[in-house]
Amino acid sequence: MDWNLDQLYRDFGEAFQKDEKQLQQKLQEALEDDFSDAGADAWVKRLETFTDMVSQRIRLGAYANLRTSIESDLPEAVKARDRIQALQPEMVRYAVRMKRALADTDIDALLEENEALQPFAFFLREQKEDSGHLLSDAEEELFALLTQTGAQAFQQLKELLTAKHMIDIELDGKQQTLPLPAIRNLAYHKDAAVRKAAFQAELDSYPRIEDSVAAALNAIKGESITMAEKRGFTSPLAKTLHTSRMDGAILQALWTAIDEAKPVFQKYLRHKAKLLGHEGGLPFYDLLAPVGEVDLAYTFSEAADFVVRNFHAYSTALGDYAQKAVDAHWIDVYPKKGKRGGAFCSNLHPIKQSRFMLNFTGSYSNLTTLAHELGHGWHGHVLSNEPFLNSTYPMPLAETASTFCELLVNSAAMKEADTDTRAAILENSIAGVTQTCIDIRSRFLFEDAVFAKRKEGSLSVDELKECMQDAQKEAYGEGLDPEVLHPYMWINKPHYFMPGLDYYNFPYAFGNLFAIGLGRLYREDPAGFPEKYDAMLALTGKANVADVAQSMGIDLTKPDFFRASLKQVEEEIDEWIRLTEV
Repeated sequence: MDWNLDQLYRDFGEAFQKDEKQLQQKLQEALEDDFSDAGADAWVKRLETFTDMVSQRIRLGAYANLRTSIESDLPEAVKARDRIQALQPEMVRYAVRMKRALADTDIDALLEENEALQPFAFFLREQKEDSGHLLSDAEEELFALLTQTGAQAFQQLKELLTAKHMIDIELDGKQQTLPLPAIRNLAYHKDAAVRKAAFQAELDSYPRIEDSVAAALNAIKGESITMAEKRGFTSPLAKTLHTSRMDGAILQALWTAIDEAKPVFQKYLRHKAKLLGHEGGLPFYDLLAPVGEVDLAYTFSEAADFVVRNFHAYSTALGDYAQKAVDAHWIDVYPKKGKRGGAFCSNLHPIKQSRFMLNFTGSYSNLTTLAHELGHGWHGHVLSNEPFLNSTYPMPLAETASTFCELLVNSAAMKEADTDTRAAILENSIAGVTQTCIDIRSRFLFEDAVFAKRKEGSLSVDELKECMQDAQKEAYGEGLDPEVLHPYMWINKPHYFMPGLDYYNFPYAFGNLFAIGLGRLYREDPAGFPEKYDAMLALTGKANVADVAQSMGIDLTKPDFFRASLKQVEEEIDEWIRLTEV
């Protein structure tokens, strides 16, 4: 099942080219503003102009990026994507001028002068604060140009390498050649021999691309270090926390709670290892292995029906939204050659819709991924009623709605399940939390180590592999077999390669534990909760993380909230162990 992109464009022909030229013209006209008029009326017009330009660029860029995500070597899509990216320096130039003009502006006086600006109070104040991290106009323009042939180009190289990376494997006595996402999905296969063979085939294949991917990672992280320093941040992490609208105290509270819970996760992993016939820790290739006799497998139609039904049980509006996404062909479902790995949601505020890319092969994990991505879409749907300038939310809050929807599906599924099925669903859920807490912890530690070493120079492939294994050992501890780790995990995680989005890992841990806590609030007082929750989502584009949480009565600056969420995880682990004790 392929997605339908016609609401954006049908092709790269006349309509696309007309809008592209129109955007170029709007940019040139906007850049004629010297920002000498500091009056409120002038700022109303500027925000309208900025919104119009960014919305049109999103529409053009989204179409090109969505096409290349499933057709990585489609020449016209690649060229169109590059042309739209080439407009970024001019967009940055205008945005920089706007921020610089706000640096000495009295925002309160501006808001009082024209009430039309009041809905954008948070945006204006944030832009003023960001002005303190600006480079000179010439430097900003130069960086916007150079990053296209720097970090962005290396990201595209990495995506192309992994999208075209085909792996030989013997399955059912037949030699096959499969794309990387299909090989990775075999980690969920019920046959232990298949899981192990896929893991080994994956590791054996990486030397073909390891040097090129390592060069890309070094280039991207090197650029991140340089830009963080030039903008006056103490580190890329400090820059990420700033752009995440999140205090370091919240991140520390999160890691404190997770580190305290390591023995709980190790108990789960070692019990799973025992059930799968291993002694001690779990080999990496069995981290996602199904446990038990219940074979949870779905066609896409079955998975979609399951998700929609359980969304409806929580909220009619959410269920209707999910059904529309399926019926309107907003989802590209199956793996295929040239399609990138993983899954994502692209929220398209200009057309008040979303598009979803999956690599669906029928596992229960694929089903929960569908729920997860639809949760992202619901977040975008709620924000589609907000002005565009109030629709951009920070990384930590990006994973809240998605994880909450995933938890809804798990919870509803377990209520319907018999003992064996309940155990299987519980284990799948626990495996997911282990990924978002413990594996994410390893990814954070890896990225931290890479940044520390990258300051001294480029890392070799062996150094990257060593950093990855050290991070896995520290995060998983006795839960993993130290002799069977995944030294190449940095290759197949796209988040490491996203320019300007360093440390795109802790938001998953935050989002999961935040969502578990929200679920607890829902169970304690379900009346009116969906409406309160949607109001919170609507706030995410115009408030910091602490204030968004406070709107639900949650204090994130201390570990207690996260500890309570992890206590629920511990209870699920204990129940699963009881259900599966031999």
